[in-house]
Amino acid sequence: MAALLHDVGHGLCSHLSEQIYEAFTDIRAFEKDPDFVDKSPGEILSYLIVHTRTFRDWFQGIQDDCIEA
Repeated sequence: MAALLHDVGHGLCSHLSEQIYEAFTDIRAFEKDPDFVDKSPGEILSYLIVHTRTFRDWFQGIQDDCIEA
């Protein structure tokens, strides 16, 4: 699962999309947080994605399916 999620925050043309992400107010706010100061915009976006309720519910379903198998 880690390998699949590694690039979740990357957009099309990865490094070019990072420049676009930097323009987002939410990303800029996270870049000021000491926990994220050394993180790229794509890494911040990955963090935001995997911490959504939708993602966590989906991932819990995957885990539940694996346990039942």
